[in-house]
Amino acid sequence: MKRMNNAHIRRSFARDFSQLALLMIITFIFAACGGGGGGDAGQTPPDSTDDGSGNITTSTELIDQALADGRLDPESALLYKAFATFNDPRLPAEFTGDVSGVVDPDFLWEANDNFDTLSVETQETLAPFLIPPMYSGSWWDLQQNMQGTATLNAAATDAPCNPLRSNCPLLTTWKYIAGTNVNVWYQERYESADLVKAMQVVTLMEAVWPDLTAYMGAAPLPDRGGSLIAYEGPDTKLDIALVDMGPLGTTYPSFALKSCGNASTYILLNRTADVGPTVVHEFMHSIQFSLDVHECLTTDYKTLMESTANWAVNRIFGTSNQWEHQHIYAYTDDITVPLLYEAPPIRPYGAYLFPLYLTEAESPDAVKQAWSLAASYSQSQVIENVTDLDRVWPQFAARLWNQPPLDKFSQWDGISKQVRSGMDTINLDLAGKQYEEWIVTPDDLSGLSAHIFHVVFHDPSIRTAGFFNGFTYRLAFEDVPELGQIVKAAELTPEQRLGAHLHALVKIDGVWENTLRDWTDVPYVLFPIDLPGPKVQEVLLVFTNSSSDIDSSVQYTGLPSHFWLTNMPWASSWKGSADFRSTDDGVVENFRATDLRFELSMPQLQPLLEAPDPDADLQMIPYQLTAGSAIWDISGTDSNGCSYDGSGATPLATGLFPNQLMLYSFIRSGPAVHGFILNGFDQNPPAEFPVTVTCPDGQGGSTTDVDSWGLATFWLSAIPGDSSSAMSSNGLQISGTGADAIGTSVSGNWQLQVVP
Repeated sequence: MKRMNNAHIRRSFARDFSQLALLMIITFIFAACGGGGGGDAGQTPPDSTDDGSGNITTSTELIDQALADGRLDPESALLYKAFATFNDPRLPAEFTGDVSGVVDPDFLWEANDNFDTLSVETQETLAPFLIPPMYSGSWWDLQQNMQGTATLNAAATDAPCNPLRSNCPLLTTWKYIAGTNVNVWYQERYESADLVKAMQVVTLMEAVWPDLTAYMGAAPLPDRGGSLIAYEGPDTKLDIALVDMGPLGTTYPSFALKSCGNASTYILLNRTADVGPTVVHEFMHSIQFSLDVHECLTTDYKTLMESTANWAVNRIFGTSNQWEHQHIYAYTDDITVPLLYEAPPIRPYGAYLFPLYLTEAESPDAVKQAWSLAASYSQSQVIENVTDLDRVWPQFAARLWNQPPLDKFSQWDGISKQVRSGMDTINLDLAGKQYEEWIVTPDDLSGLSAHIFHVVFHDPSIRTAGFFNGFTYRLAFEDVPELGQIVKAAELTPEQRLGAHLHALVKIDGVWENTLRDWTDVPYVLFPIDLPGPKVQEVLLVFTNSSSDIDSSVQYTGLPSHFWLTNMPWASSWKGSADFRSTDDGVVENFRATDLRFELSMPQLQPLLEAPDPDADLQMIPYQLTAGSAIWDISGTDSNGCSYDGSGATPLATGLFPNQLMLYSFIRSGPAVHGFILNGFDQNPPAEFPVTVTCPDGQGGSTTDVDSWGLATFWLSAIPGDSSSAMSSNGLQISGTGADAIGTSVSGNWQLQVVP
């Protein structure tokens, strides 16, 4: 047994105890204070962003659509987003949308970044929205002074103080509670309710600040102003204000500082919402704003920002408050859309599942490492370098199914939700037919996307099945002379296959396997369902594109991936009999074969066969004669007047060609579809029997001899397209009339049936 040194044990215990103590403090605080206005601690908040279809229509989306349609110019769109965020009555009714579950409306990031390019009128109108609300001249102050009027005046110059022209003072109607690193502001008029909430946030931040700053190796920058006027509060601590606003909360850089990084910030929290998780989310943003990044933080790292901020909520609260769950469907609503695709705006929040997977399954420091990489790389390059995407992305995507044994998200975070689009259940069914093809393939997959198919062998009449991989191979029909068409796979070039992966989880006899099978390099998978022994009942197919390039695309270049189904058995053996009569010049030979047994002459394949060779021969399932005996007799008189009389019995030769049965289960069209070839029965060495032959002697008498007679070679030659033989419609029996016996005329019948 490998020993662990005591120092390591102490360090591990100290870290675990620290996390446990933090969770206990947070749980106690929010239980005592009732959580927040939006819900009780320990309760998952309602899916305020979810209308039942996984889609939302926010004011931002309505405004963006009007901008795209040419009904709004960019500056008007920016103003309307400000009005929507802060419940400003100047917002036209047509742009009133749901903002109840929105976090971080990012229009003010855009306003700060582009402030110098805006018209003077727009600057004047936006300025009150760019400073903290506890200052004179802020949007909050403007609203209070205009209460009771039908509308607000358009320009900030009508406010008591113009934030563009004066260093506006703090308002006396606001108070704050000071913590070690933060000041939490509340409105005096709501003191009876919000004082407790402000204290709650301060106490929470006393625990959260050291935890997240130690993990990230960074902390929010001290307050400092930009190129215009500084609004820093009474000191350089991080300011957090409880306000009336539509969204849950937001973090903004200090006035006139660019939002691309290396900026001090302040935080606004919706005072009626569950402020605990929201402040953790926003505090993570304050840390992110302190970082130097390779590109612009708010425009080029949006998914990384929001997903890791929601991850931080999970890190702090665990399952005691599952606030972050409200955003899950924003991502899992359609996993065929790339991870880094950022529309609708709420989608990056649900993408926290990926950093959650990385920190739980790969490295606890994955989020910290990602932001460290952001100093040198773009967002997509960060994702590419923080982990091995070719290995990790398929594993992550499979766990979005979130059912045992792939239910890690349920285990880690109590998540019960599943993929809505990009996860299809397919019940394979012959619908009374003898054979059928079921297409199971994504249309195409962009970078960091996936499509999951839950395939169920639903129809008990399916006895043989094959999966043909058209995702990482090119499938095409190939003609086989005298038989028909089969499907063959060909290798793709590395460029065509870049990022493409196919994995499968298999359920056998009611039990799912514990690990995914990698079928990326497997062109064919065969399922001998009819064989005795373990049986595959369900398959979870996970198609993924692990490329971090959102513009990359994987799509099938030939025939699509599909299942081929047939009711033809893949049985271990067949049994039967044959009864023939051969007539030649008045002499009749009767041949009766009994106790025939044909055994499968290929290795046992239960419960499935993964065929890694694109050139594998999938034309037939072969059986070899392993048992049988023949009873023979001869009688009659030929044209020379000779009479014949004899009989005998002999075992049939086994293990020899041509005594074979071959089922063509994978022929798609042509003479051999749902067909077979049966060759037999031959003897080796040829059987010889004593036959009494009596012939006229030409003098009125006769002569009698006992000859050694060679048994006629009876060959069953049932070939595709032969109307004298057929497989039954249910696939369990083959039969025919007639056979070939060299130089003779043959009649009779034969039949074989599956051994149960």
